[in-house]
Amino acid sequence: MAPLETLKNQSADGAIRLIAGILLLSVLVVTGYALSHTLSCFLLSFIIAYLLDPIVVRLEQSFLTRTQALILLYLILAVISTFAVIYLIPFLTISWESFLTTLPANLARIKQALPEWQSSLPTYYGSEELTWLVNTAIGNADKVVQKGGTWAYGFATGIFFNMFNLFKHIFIN
Repeated sequence: MAPLETLKNQSADGAIRLIAGILLLSVLVVTGYALSHTLSCFLLSFIIAYLLDPIVVRLEQSFLTRTQALILLYLILAVISTFAVIYLIPFLTISWESFLTTLPANLARIKQALPEWQSSLPTYYGSEELTWLVNTAIGNADKVVQKGGTWAYGFATGIFFNMFNLFKHIFIN
């Protein structure tokens, strides 16, 4: 049988089903991409509910109804959140700012201390390799700090924006 004859013998239903399947998959992918933030908030809420359910069940078994246990849990979470907003976030912000302001001076002290430490090393077998390692560490200290700072900044901004999106979805929706 020639290739054209096999195409003639096939029905149009198979091609229509294939095209419909591809279109349906495309619509699902686009919808999933458009709703990714909303879906992530729902997933996070399910995870939080799953993790906190044993506390509610324990309170429910002891002396409270489920509604009372949920209200008590919400009050405890509100107190913890208030504490975090009032005390913990400013403390971490001040600590982070002081770390950033003292970082150049601390790095300069480390760079200054490395050659002194290198000169105090004994001259045993393999000391040339150790000297090379210390010299390479001194030369690459700026690159390491830059990459570490870039990673820390990206990590901190990622956490900040994810928390912002979470609170935005909670309070706006």
